Amino acid sequence: MTERMEGARLFLKELAEHPPALQCDPRLLPELFAKTSAGSYASSAEIAAIIGRSQALAVKVLAVANSAAYGLESTVSTLERAVVVLGMLEVRALATLFAVMGAVPAKKLPKGFPDKDLWEHQILTGRLGRMLAKTVNAGLGIDHKGPEAEATKELPGLKSAHIAPEAAHVNPEAAHVAPEAAHVAPEAARIDREAARIDPEAIYVGGILHDLGKLILGLLRPADWKNISEICQSESCGFSLAEDRYWGLDHGTVGGQVLKYWNLPDLLCDVVSWHHYPDLSLDHKPAIKVLAAANLLATNGLAEDGTLPPAVSALLPRSAAMDSALAAALPHLAATLADKRAGLLAAQL
Repeated sequence: MTERMEGARLFLKELAEHPPALQCDPRLLPELFAKTSAGSYASSAEIAAIIGRSQALAVKVLAVANSAAYGLESTVSTLERAVVVLGMLEVRALATLFAVMGAVPAKKLPKGFPDKDLWEHQILTGRLGRMLAKTVNAGLGIDHKGPEAEATKELPGLKSAHIAPEAAHVNPEAAHVAPEAAHVAPEAARIDREAARIDPEAIYVGGILHDLGKLILGLLRPADWKNISEICQSESCGFSLAEDRYWGLDHGTVGGQVLKYWNLPDLLCDVVSWHHYPDLSLDHKPAIKVLAAANLLATNGLAEDGTLPPAVSALLPRSAAMDSALAAALPHLAATLADKRAGLLAAQL
């Protein structure tokens, strides 16, 4: 075991010195995330121009935009049109997906590596994660703002989830004694709620990349990947637990480190790094817990009675308003689990 742990340490050291290369200009993805972040006023033409710097990415994004995965009624013939029709954030996710796939080509993975199943699982996790993030925001009484608002159609009616009524009232005496507090409190509440907000689209991208470390492991350490997979089968345990028993290195750590080397946003790196161990994270813990919940849901589905499994519920905030929001989301989560769109998209990869 000690020897294998040393192997894990050397593996991380090698990744730091020679990370897998993206099959596009390494500045492209960081610029794309900057231009599509909240507060950016980039146009669809600007986003299309960034992606268009890589002909390979442009061709793949257009091919998928016109595939059965999206079922559009008319042909999307230009990148700018794809950005308009699918939305900036969906096109950003596709571009990120294809750029990362180019760094871990399927033909270089070991025999028997379940890359199609893995990508389908990651896409499903991303979709469920985006939905859970919106649900949690609704349960917290936080409205969707900025570019993220374009993807809110999956959860109609969630704004009906309210904060506990008593929270809306202020002690009249307090208002009489300190009227200036009435001016400070709303601003403080706004800041607190914005700080608590979980970015659904960041969770979506984190979901479709959360098992990147498994791909990196298969690509660069095929013998170790095979040994860990054999532990999964012989001991009937999950991959993360098998990794811990084998050499104490989690694939989330591997994937998160590689994303960091590619200069992708800290939030994205953290949700990937800690999705199996959210309580150990120092930053972005609520977002990481949402992705962890989505991963469990994508793996195990809903409980037999159609409710969230206890392990999933335990990762999400609890309150009367949150319970109401989650109850309203259940039919949509069930429909997403039954939907074939994740498989259709994975088939295009």
